[in-house]
Amino acid sequence: MEYQFAGFTHSGECREFVFNGVDEGHHKTPFKVIADLGLSRKYNIAVQELPLLCRRLLERMPAGCGSQTLTFSEADMKLLVGLRVAAQKQNIHKRPPRRPKPIASPWQQIPRI
Repeated sequence: MEYQFAGFTHSGECREFVFNGVDEGHHKTPFKVIADLGLSRKYNIAVQELPLLCRRLLERMPAGCGSQTLTFSEADMKLLVGLRVAAQKQNIHKRPPRRPKPIASPWQQIPRI
């Protein structure tokens, strides 16, 4: 099933993201993922990232789950932060790429008279 973002509504400290699940027969099924904005700020998750993260949550949902309303929970956010920290630690040990030496201009090679 493919999930297409259809918009969001804001209620209090939560944002409800609406997706249309489109199956092989092009039948649309509405899904809703609720995310707590207070928790997203606590875990330094930008509001702009939430639609994609909620879509990934839907994609991980087992087929035939039956639930059309999910919650992007604190446990999901902790898992995401843990994965980010691990990726950052892995990138710390990589050496920065070296810059190539500038190519000398042909005009610098001509002797002055």
